[in-house]
Amino acid sequence: MLPAATKQSAPGDDRGLASARERFLTAESVEPYHVRDAILASWWRSRRGRVAADRIDLSYIRDPDLDTPLTRSAMPVLRSLRNALDGQPISVILTDADGLVLSRLAADSELDRHLDGVRLAPGFSYAEEFVGTNGIGTALEGGQPMHVFGHEHYAEHLEDLACAGVPIRHPISGRTVGAVDLTCWRKDADPLLIALAKTTADQIMQALLTDSSAQEVQLLQEFLRACKRTSGMVLALSRDTVMLNDYARRVLDPADQSVLLGHAAEALEAGQHSSVQVALPTAGAAPADASWRCCVRCTSGATRPAGST
Repeated sequence: MLPAATKQSAPGDDRGLASARERFLTAESVEPYHVRDAILASWWRSRRGRVAADRIDLSYIRDPDLDTPLTRSAMPVLRSLRNALDGQPISVILTDADGLVLSRLAADSELDRHLDGVRLAPGFSYAEEFVGTNGIGTALEGGQPMHVFGHEHYAEHLEDLACAGVPIRHPISGRTVGAVDLTCWRKDADPLLIALAKTTADQIMQALLTDSSAQEVQLLQEFLRACKRTSGMVLALSRDTVMLNDYARRVLDPADQSVLLGHAAEALEAGQHSSVQVALPTAGAAPADASWRCCVRCTSGATRPAGST
């Protein structure tokens, strides 16, 4: 619930912000103190992506798949939240990692009609590349929670809305699997909206962890133990999950990662439990004359740590 007593003026109501948006859209200079850095950066991405600011013209992409680990874990959490909101005009929205809306739980009829009109509905994508700055797409683009109020939206037909979006990461793989978004009228916006969205995302991630298989949990435990034992590279692999520690991500470029993962996958399929020498094509950040090799150890279960040698 969002207590009315705590409601404050939302940044999207600021007249200076509305003027700044107009100047930005007409290629005039913008005073930075009127616009948050994250919003201005998103406006620039939207302009470079040639997103229309005067209309929202989205095509239906596909029927959402509602039988996935994300939807099975998220929907009970979102229905519980919708019931707890007790008729408040806040729409509860779930998307996949690409911003495709999977579910929108009804708020009130007026808000629902408006959201239908701007295509914020199942089967349509609210990725930033299609709609510009918004709570869903900008949160996914930046990989962090994002609230977008009123005139902070890039498209003018969203200016009456306030949105708070939070990426949902799989608790084992760390991959972004979707986003949860709370949308209401700008006039009803509350500073607690983003906090509520964060709490909801945390609950969904906990549900994903609970629903994960025992093998995935074992993989995570083995990965964390391996990380504690070495300061070098560590990789863990199952048929559905890949994890690399921060050092491996820094040192291995995409070509190295691809080769290493390929060898690890082959060892996994073969059930190999010995060490395998893998020559890396670029050796990441190592000097060109350095001779790096990686030892892939296939352990019991699903864990496949790899350490630099």
